Amino acid sequence: MRDTTKNILDASLKVFKAKGYLKATTKAIAQEAGVAEVTLYRKFKTKKALFEATLRKHLDLSFEETLINPKSESQDFFKRLLENRLELMSRQKDFIALLIRESLADTLPRDLHFNHYVHTRLKSIIETHLHYVKISKDIEEITRMVIGILLSYLMMPSSTSYHLLEPKEKTTVVNTYTKLIIKAIT
Repeated sequence: MRDTTKNILDASLKVFKAKGYLKATTKAIAQEAGVAEVTLYRKFKTKKALFEATLRKHLDLSFEETLINPKSESQDFFKRLLENRLELMSRQKDFIALLIRESLADTLPRDLHFNHYVHTRLKSIIETHLHYVKISKDIEEITRMVIGILLSYLMMPSSTSYHLLEPKEKTTVVNTYTKLIIKAIT
């Protein structure tokens, strides 16, 4: 990706997170990126196209699945999955909030709606895992359980952000949730 395009996408993420889709302007994004507004429109034909490209780039970088081995034992698989997703979502609360807000406002195409995107990605990797370990459980139920755990931990006001916890506290959180999932699949 060329530097100008990267600068525009990075700047647009910052502006969209701060203002949301409807209140963000291409002028503010261009200023943040240090480019002329016309340059922005040469790269992205519309504000909506820029918004979608920004989200897709950030989602693809954020929700990388290569760190989670679906062929590992269930205990290890769900532990790694929860560690990875809790860390990611905790560190990127403002981005997750943007996705949820814009999903609810229906300014995104369906494949970028937070619930659809997260559900699809998690369901795919959980399905691969359950197939590999030959566990015949309702994949939808397990996926919803994992999403519920992630969202409840992310949204509960009394919870300290996962990424700010001490390693021992992180282990306790992940082990507690992993036990619940293992109980549900056995």
